[in-house]
Amino acid sequence: MYNFKKILAFYLETPMHPGTGSVVNSTVDLPIQREITTKFPFIQSSTIKGNLRNFARICSDWGDSTINKVFGEEDNRGSMSITDAKLLLFPVRSLDRIFCWITCPLILQRFARDLEIIGKQIDLKVPLEVSEEIALFLDQGVEDSKLNVENYIFKLKKAEGLESLLNLIQNLIPTNDTYNYLRESLKKNLFILNDNIFKYLVNTETEVIPRIRIDQETGVTQEGALFYEEYLPTDTLMYCLLLFNDDESIDFKNKVSFLSGKSIQIGGNMTIGKGLTTIVLIE
Repeated sequence: MYNFKKILAFYLETPMHPGTGSVVNSTVDLPIQREITTKFPFIQSSTIKGNLRNFARICSDWGDSTINKVFGEEDNRGSMSITDAKLLLFPVRSLDRIFCWITCPLILQRFARDLEIIGKQIDLKVPLEVSEEIALFLDQGVEDSKLNVENYIFKLKKAEGLESLLNLIQNLIPTNDTYNYLRESLKKNLFILNDNIFKYLVNTETEVIPRIRIDQETGVTQEGALFYEEYLPTDTLMYCLLLFNDDESIDFKNKVSFLSGKSIQIGGNMTIGKGLTTIVLIE
């Protein structure tokens, strides 16, 4: 059994490309990873594990022995299990404000179940469904009557009994002073939308960027080398679970504490500044 469990949150500082490789019959040549059923974006656990292992090797005092015990080596599994990173909040354009974050009942119900896995007992009162015409807000400070998101106009309605959820999500954002504005902004800019509308928006409002390939000899664009690449937008919030088994030789609680608040790179295109994310570790 796992004797130590944590949530690891990822706040995207730059667009991220957790890629799947090229796809035939798609308008995007290099799409991001998506769940086969919902088409929600996610990050494969193997992608996260590889980046964390490399980060621990460079930025911690673990040493090769501890790293191999935690992450595993060629013939032995490691003491740490990592789940895929799920989407929690997705940023979208709005005519009413600079931007807003959206989520949906399905996302929140998954989040509530994941909290139970790590042993966090909290009464979230997650809504089972939301009307397509309604956007729920979590904080009393929202005074608008309508919300404009992309091509949609929603009537605003207060979500009852979700104050603890707002506080919990705020804790997934870094706590240092430079993030105070974002943490406070969540109160007035976080909305719960209908599952189907949320699915449509996370499938159509990612960043799709044209890229070109330069001929190394001539220094100009190679003929036919235009391609389109998909990215998760800056300010996306995702999370995964870290689960540790009963290896008494490692003090997991102290060992992994150095991760929280650090910035690491995940996904492709590191050399052009993509995939920079700040991580937060909470019990």
